[in-house]
Amino acid sequence: MAETTEENIGLLTTASQFTVSTAHCARYRLVVIGIIGSLVILLGLVGNLLTIAIMTKGKDIIINRLLMCLAIADGLLLAFTGLNLPFRGFEPYITTTKMSSCYFGLIEAISTICMWIANQTSTWFILIITWQRYLSICIPLKVKSLCSKKRVNIFIAVMVVFNIAEYSLNFFRIT
Repeated sequence: MAETTEENIGLLTTASQFTVSTAHCARYRLVVIGIIGSLVILLGLVGNLLTIAIMTKGKDIIINRLLMCLAIADGLLLAFTGLNLPFRGFEPYITTTKMSSCYFGLIEAISTICMWIANQTSTWFILIITWQRYLSICIPLKVKSLCSKKRVNIFIAVMVVFNIAEYSLNFFRIT
């Protein structure tokens, strides 16, 4: 056990007198979350739009369709994050009245749920792409029958509907 000395007591009292200015936290949130986060989201949206444009010009093969759907899901994730970002970075500046706080809270809840749906859909698209590539390498002769366009389209539709049904129930938990 360490003995309590005058030196240790002096350190404890100095640490307990330390205070944090909330103005510095608000500026940090404004710069880091608001401005830098917005730039990252904008660059990501441009990249996903370029991917969608390139994939629509190519051949209509399954991997191109899956990569285009992945770019759409990631673009939606970035778009809904962009809708939700002002509530994270500019919250001290926009929630001045009770009505604006309630209105922004509803938009934040809806955009958060849409972010979750897009995130989960993006994850499933990565899994589908991985599975399709695995089948293409391991059993290349059977891949056309196992991963037909019809089956992939059905799986995409079922996956999106399931994700919407799963995460839309969280709206009542958040609000």
